[in-house]
Amino acid sequence: MLPGITRAVVIELAAALGLPLRESPMLLDELRSASELFLTGTTTDVMPIVRVDGRLVGEGRPGPVAARLHAALYTRINDLAAVEAVR
Repeated sequence: MLPGITRAVVIELAAALGLPLRESPMLLDELRSASELFLTGTTTDVMPIVRVDGRLVGEGRPGPVAARLHAALYTRINDLAAVEAVR
């Protein structure tokens, strides 16, 4: 896990939304049994992971936590863009 702006904002948004957050190294078996996984990054924003090692994660589609965080991140980005447009 590398520190980054997007990661920091997503962590902040998770807290604001009351979503529990745990950051820790995971073993491959833990990844395979996760109900939901996602990555964050400057170019990926919040990117759901739907397969690990060829196996479905959860139901094989983006989960509700990733969807909420993605929506919250885009709201934050749009709000900042609106503020910058006014300046």
